[in-house]
Amino acid sequence: MDGVLASLYHGFEDNTHGLRVVANRLENRKVSVEVRVPLRSLALLPEGDETRGLFTLFVAALDSTGVGTGLRRKSISLRMGPNDSSKSHTVNTVLDLKESRQYVLAVAVRDELGSSTSFTQTRIQAE
Repeated sequence: MDGVLASLYHGFEDNTHGLRVVANRLENRKVSVEVRVPLRSLALLPEGDETRGLFTLFVAALDSTGVGTGLRRKSISLRMGPNDSSKSHTVNTVLDLKESRQYVLAVAVRDELGSSTSFTQTRIQAE
């Protein structure tokens, strides 16, 4: 996705969905990435007694020498019952950052039903 690359290389951000990204170092240079997506920011459609939504998560990292992890993509289908009071949906992924360097981590969420996309980034240190 072009927006993720623009975020990595040029610092582009447009976080209209209010995404929250938390990156935590794990063992062996791996980094856990937690992305929280506020449900109020997504187009959710009623379907019988449930509400459904669909979004795609994109994650990529670029180190200080210009070497990247490649773009990861994950589709998330949401189904919520009438008693579900969740305010956000959290997606976790783990990146293997092979070098002990600083990385720019770019995250995008594409709301597939609402046809909107948010981009945000953070910096992380792999060890």
